[in-house]
Amino acid sequence: YGFKDDDINTLIRSCPDIACLSEEKLNLILQSWTQCNFGEDRMVSLILNHPNLLFVQSKQIESLYVYISSRFTKNDVYKIFLTAPQLLIESMDRIDDKLSFLATEFNVSKSQIAKSGALQHTLHHIKGRIEFLIRVGVYKKLCNKNKGNHVNPRLDVIVCSSDEEFATKVAGVTLLEYEVFQQLFEKEEEDGLD
Repeated sequence: YGFKDDDINTLIRSCPDIACLSEEKLNLILQSWTQCNFGEDRMVSLILNHPNLLFVQSKQIESLYVYISSRFTKNDVYKIFLTAPQLLIESMDRIDDKLSFLATEFNVSKSQIAKSGALQHTLHHIKGRIEFLIRVGVYKKLCNKNKGNHVNPRLDVIVCSSDEEFATKVAGVTLLEYEVFQQLFEKEEEDGLD
């Protein structure tokens, strides 16, 4: 499957439970990853970065691959697996909610979604970060045809930065102001569910 001896040693050191997988099960899982057609080097890199992917059921790999590849390019699918491997244990509905929110409601490009790592976060986290930036005037919902001169912060910076970095560097406010917003936003979300 393209793994070098050093790769195998790295895998076993980083995730010793791999040694407990039967050869049959390991072959089945690696065949599923091979069928994703990322290429040997990319598949090896993906597994080395996320050795727990060897414990995912083949059916999960195949169904998520089919689902994601129906919406993204092959290159973007690889980026999504690399930046958000836990999608393999999320429901398709949750994934679809995130994609819909970002692509439909906020016109974020598929390429930016794929490379940002945003899908590794909950929808609540993504919504909260974007809503905060809207309220402080840093983020504007843009239409395809009328983007004007405003440039929103990159999605990866919005969702993947620490709370402190997000508040001070992205939103331009204090951490305390962001923490207060989080509490209020949580309450708004709870009230909205009632």
